[in-house]
Amino acid sequence: MSGEMMHRKWDMKALAPVDLAWLASVVAVVGLSASKAALSISTGALAFAAVWQMAREGSIRGLWRDRTGSIQTLLFFLPLVSVLYTEHYGIWQEEMVVKLPLLALPLAYSILPRFSEKQFFGILFIFILTLSIISVLTLIRYFQDFTLITESIKYNKHISIVRKTSHIHFGLMLAFSVFAGVIHLRTGRQFFHPAERGILLLCVLTNFISLHVLTSRSGIVAFYGALVLISIILMVQKRAFKQGLAVLAFVILVPLVSYLAIPSFQNRVNITRYDLEQSLNPQENLSIYSLGMRTLAWKTTWKVFLKHPVFGTAPADLETELLRQYEADGIVLNLSTPMHRPHNQYLEQLAGLGIVGIIALFFVLLHPLIFNKGENSIVFWSFLVMFMLIMLVESLLERQITIAFYSIFYLLLPRMDWLRI
Repeated sequence: MSGEMMHRKWDMKALAPVDLAWLASVVAVVGLSASKAALSISTGALAFAAVWQMAREGSIRGLWRDRTGSIQTLLFFLPLVSVLYTEHYGIWQEEMVVKLPLLALPLAYSILPRFSEKQFFGILFIFILTLSIISVLTLIRYFQDFTLITESIKYNKHISIVRKTSHIHFGLMLAFSVFAGVIHLRTGRQFFHPAERGILLLCVLTNFISLHVLTSRSGIVAFYGALVLISIILMVQKRAFKQGLAVLAFVILVPLVSYLAIPSFQNRVNITRYDLEQSLNPQENLSIYSLGMRTLAWKTTWKVFLKHPVFGTAPADLETELLRQYEADGIVLNLSTPMHRPHNQYLEQLAGLGIVGIIALFFVLLHPLIFNKGENSIVFWSFLVMFMLIMLVESLLERQITIAFYSIFYLLLPRMDWLRI
């Protein structure tokens, strides 16, 4: 083929902004578990695609085209405004850089045309496949040193995830990938080839097993919490009592079988029970236990909130205020545990941005219910329930990975009208 013909063919198939955005979204979902650098690159590419789209349209009206995207930016602008009363400008700058996806992604997805069904299922498929690859690699490393790692779980250690992803974040994404994969299979749609259904089924099974073997407590709780939601929807909204009861039976039986059959799962349950018992003992130093550490952090964060109830202490100042409160309360911290953050997104929002901040957070999270949008998407509500449950034990909207995970799927899932219960 001559150079002229090749050039003409390329012109006919030139990328449109939405195609670049789709490619950037694919890079982003791979980056969620494989590369932090990929997340930054993809965010920049999505922003560029949005600007490109506005240039093609010759208008900025797209900025307000999608109410969901516009409302999401509240989670960026409230911390931004806290610059007016923060004492730590340098920390504020660093935190705003981390939270840039809360501005860039909602605006980009608002401006850009919707992805096609094929494009969206491509994103889901690649997301699930990437998690499966990371899971398999992690399981291989785990079984290479099975006895030592399994025993370490008895002492509240965690199985290290390949690519050094947090076990909490990885567990959350694994849990969601199982739901997304099952719905993907139920729709009968495909991305590029019929054989992908077999690959996807294998990936879903791999991720389901990995969720239990790798024993992320928060991920497991999120997964079964979402299943309880589904059972309620089936019985109350759909009047499908048998199916709802079957889901509840699954919620009871599978963890029981996992406890009996999977040593790592059994050890995690036992240490969690021990952790809880010790944390309830007021004579112990709570900071040496995982649950105790969180309980202590929550109580201290609440005290900080009471000092600044309306607008909060400013997110950038929260760590300093927590350490001051620990010192004032005479609490000796265990240096091996991260006590400088609340480990609870709701309390983080409450102490950092006050009552105004927590109202804004719930408004952003629940506005699809308020405005009657996306409420019939079982994938969306499963995703939201999982995310909100994990926010009880981790500040997910303060980390780049989980900010990107939240932004991508929270913004895309309600747009997919065919993902219905």
